[in-house]
Amino acid sequence: MRKPFYQLLVAFSLVMMLGSCALHQGVTTNATVTVLEKANFTYVHRQVEGKSSVQYIVGFGGLRRQALVDEAKRDLMRRMPLSDNQALANMTVNFKTSCYVLYEVIECTVVADIIEFN
Repeated sequence: MRKPFYQLLVAFSLVMMLGSCALHQGVTTNATVTVLEKANFTYVHRQVEGKSSVQYIVGFGGLRRQALVDEAKRDLMRRMPLSDNQALANMTVNFKTSCYVLYEVIECTVVADIIEFN
């Protein structure tokens, strides 16, 4: 009688430990809004992205949130370096937090368009 109860308890515990949850957050910024009101630019690349991530085990490890954004932006610039008269526009910063019982992963993605001024 007790054996099925313990099997069910073990199965439920495994599902809870291996299950995960995720949280998504995002922010859109445009630091060049005054310049972009004029038609003096063209889009060179759209939706260029850079990524960074950090892992926490029992709450220890990793970087601060601002450091994640800086790392993701550096990754974006490494993938697509800017030339003269180019700038980032329509920048979006997204966070995804995945939680496993004692393990947490935070991923940061920076997405931007590259424009070139005439």
